Amino acid sequence: LVVTPDGRTALSVSRNGELLRWDLNDAAELAHYDGHGDMVYDVAYLPDGSQFLSISGGSSPTLPSQDTSVRLWDVANEHQLRAKDLPLEVLFQIDVTPDGKQALIVGMAPMVIVLDAATLEQIGQLEGHQGWVTGVDISPDGHHAVTVSVDGSIILWDLFAQKLVRHIETGAVGGLWAVALSPDGQTALADTDEGAVGLWDLASGERLSKFVIDGFSGAGSSGIAFLPDGQSAIAQGNNGVIYHWDLQSGELIRVLGQHNDIRMRIEITPDGSKAISSGMDGVLMLWDLQNDELIRRFGTPGHMIFDVEISPDGLTALSGSSDTSIIRWDLDSQDGQELNDWIDANRFVRELSCDEHDLYQIAPY
Repeated sequence: LVVTPDGRTALSVSRNGELLRWDLNDAAELAHYDGHGDMVYDVAYLPDGSQFLSISGGSSPTLPSQDTSVRLWDVANEHQLRAKDLPLEVLFQIDVTPDGKQALIVGMAPMVIVLDAATLEQIGQLEGHQGWVTGVDISPDGHHAVTVSVDGSIILWDLFAQKLVRHIETGAVGGLWAVALSPDGQTALADTDEGAVGLWDLASGERLSKFVIDGFSGAGSSGIAFLPDGQSAIAQGNNGVIYHWDLQSGELIRVLGQHNDIRMRIEITPDGSKAISSGMDGVLMLWDLQNDELIRRFGTPGHMIFDVEISPDGLTALSGSSDTSIIRWDLDSQDGQELNDWIDANRFVRELSCDEHDLYQIAPY
């Protein structure tokens, strides 16, 4: 094995003389799940981490979708267990109740589809929005869910009774595209059309505070997440910048970094120590939230990543891509050691030719 000077790639040679170039940033890929016939918009682990759900759909209501479905997968065996077609052209997001029994799906319709997570059969439908429902988040106790819509409203739902609890009109003419429910279920963060993220009291329907995204107007954010203690939050602005805010003081703790595209998501590990951000630039970034520092970059450049989901144990993550695939990533892997061990056991390395040294800019020993 020969590692390039920038540490990003490595070269190995197979026994038939084939020269292989490895991307060490993508060495964290654990599994590849193929089965969808269109872009994968979202993924959601079931609580025990042994299975997950995924949804796919078309890119536009004017273009026929090749596959608008929800699918259930076995994580370890990389096997699809079942699939169900859904009557929507575009699906935006899916979330699973903490007991793993129900899944909520939102898309290009003014309703929330409630499925049995095991059988994928529809067991309910939540109606109250007047436009597409674009975001959904379920409370930690599984009793409530909150949704947002292009109609500019936030709705709090009672999942046990399957009924509307509170309807909040935010006045966002441009609609809402992201929402997160606080760990105690009392407040919600949602984007605005003012280049900001708003914190809303769900009991009164009042906006408590506004967190401004500098230098940006219109829809403020597509990815928002509370930290487990509910005291701070991470939001990704549609300018590509990732912000860490203190919710009590309203102060910006730090700007973490930036993606090179819009429409991103953010997920926090269960212990609150790390966050992973995804972007339509095909890049995933893993962050240390203790120091607000970037741990590593990886992903699928050239393909859009619509959403990311961290496993219940915080050790892996799933991403859905525009190339119809789902990838499971090892969040614990910070170097190429696993790749090195595999190559040591399965490959041998010959001396590179002078032309190969020049091509890959590797200095002779």
